[in-house]
Amino acid sequence: MSEKQQAGRKPASLGRKWVQGFGFTILGIVAYCISDFMFSGYPQFGTNVINVVAIVLMVVGAAVVWIVDERRHGHDEDDVS
Repeated sequence: MSEKQQAGRKPASLGRKWVQGFGFTILGIVAYCISDFMFSGYPQFGTNVINVVAIVLMVVGAAVVWIVDERRHGHDEDDVS
């Protein structure tokens, strides 16, 4: 992003960040409900554990990607006054 584009950006307000976080939480809950039991189809073999492990791995993977991206681009919002 060029300096001219950064100068025109306003930092997100605290209220907007809370609303955005709440929205992502609701979206995550909906995604969990949709994918529940998607990864386990053989209950006679105890594959329900695979379902929980798969969802946890997806959440951890998404968190790692988000943290890496925030470290790379997080300073962009701090520079705008």
